[in-house]
Amino acid sequence: MEGPNPFQALVNLLSNVLDAYTTAYFSYDERNHEFRLVAAHSLSKHLRDELVLPLDGSGILSQVQKVGHIVHLDKVDLEDVSASLPFYREGESHIKGLLAMPVGGGSALLYVDTKRHWGFNDKQRKWIGEVAAVLEQLTGREQCLARQETYSRILQLWHQWFVLGFEHQDREALARHLVDRCARFLRAEFGFLAIRRREEPEWQLLAATDNVPRGLVRQFFPVSSGSLIAKVLREERSLLVPNLNPEVDDHYLISPSENLPHEGLFWSVPSRISSELCVVLSLMAKREERWESDELYAVAQVLQTFTVFYERLHWKDRYLRVETLDENTGLRNAETFEALVDEVAAAALQKSEPIVLALIQFEPWQYCHTKVPPAELRRWQQRIAQGLKKELTLDISAGCLAENRFALLFSGHDLRSVDSFLSRLTVLRQSLPEAKRRGVPLQGFVGKAAFPQEVGTPAELWALAHRKLVEAFQVHRQGVRD
Repeated sequence: MEGPNPFQALVNLLSNVLDAYTTAYFSYDERNHEFRLVAAHSLSKHLRDELVLPLDGSGILSQVQKVGHIVHLDKVDLEDVSASLPFYREGESHIKGLLAMPVGGGSALLYVDTKRHWGFNDKQRKWIGEVAAVLEQLTGREQCLARQETYSRILQLWHQWFVLGFEHQDREALARHLVDRCARFLRAEFGFLAIRRREEPEWQLLAATDNVPRGLVRQFFPVSSGSLIAKVLREERSLLVPNLNPEVDDHYLISPSENLPHEGLFWSVPSRISSELCVVLSLMAKREERWESDELYAVAQVLQTFTVFYERLHWKDRYLRVETLDENTGLRNAETFEALVDEVAAAALQKSEPIVLALIQFEPWQYCHTKVPPAELRRWQQRIAQGLKKELTLDISAGCLAENRFALLFSGHDLRSVDSFLSRLTVLRQSLPEAKRRGVPLQGFVGKAAFPQEVGTPAELWALAHRKLVEAFQVHRQGVRD
């Protein structure tokens, strides 16, 4: 067994005092119904250091566990040694006596046998009982230390998670942190976070650990499929698979074509963000792991708080959208765009970089109201905004200043490059098809100004752009009259 074993010295001492053939100390896992060898001293070649026995396949050990008291056989007559003592094999023989007793109310078990004499006398049984009492105390101490370490890890996980939750303002980044932190806490190699809107036929993989193929993340998958994650999303109940069987076809996690291992411990837990959204956190450990109920509870609580943080960011995004964006077009509203111009102009002045402000106004808009209902005009406005968005690059920002007036801010551009860009804009080169069908000759007019090439302050930049916009409209009207 790896690392220092606090039980081994006591087991060795008892074995030497009794001149035993085998002395073994087992812990009992009540959740998984199995015995795990903690320490052993044996002359047998068959007893392995790493030994786990299921309760139903542990022979005499299971009898001691069920009756809850000492079993002492002073004259052993076993027809099938491997069935009664499954840590041996058929070749083992000549065992004359054995004694097995529960320790710590059934949380552990001490087993001793001998080939030297028939059973154990009163004095030997007393020694066994006294060593069992010491083992019980030591077991309690070790369990206490293990719980203390687990609770310390849980508190550390929660503290770090709450700090991240309040610091992060991006929902996708927060989802990735959730998966990484929980996978690390449970020593899991793979982690997945799925999300589904109620009644939707598909679910989406929102985030995953780095070893999951990137092509799966942000993709949609049918809820009706036989994947384990889809099953949890449908039923909204936790699922724990102690040992995935790679030979079973329906043990795939996301889709039948996934390139993921199908073995090890798998756990999936759901939680609701709202009445409409459900998320599922899934973790898989390829190595043999023993996840305690306290550890699973800690991760489930982290998932619960994630839903709160996620919803908080969702409503914050909605609020910022209402505050900073025009509701109909999705472009920056007038107040936000004006603040952006001030900010970019200040930065451009420090870096000695030019900026250009271009105003675009569509006319005759008021005349359109006499022929087109408001709902259709709002759709026209959306089409114009979409045409602008389609052409935007990182150094160009757009805003909606009024019903028929839009603005573009060019960072690091001069007037010549801006003219080239505007000449390519479809919404300026041709009228909207909807307007043509209505018999409205809708046309876009442009006024632009450069800073600091033409003006020295943001206020002068706005004034010059508006003046040129009015001049462009006047030139057009004069041309129509002529």
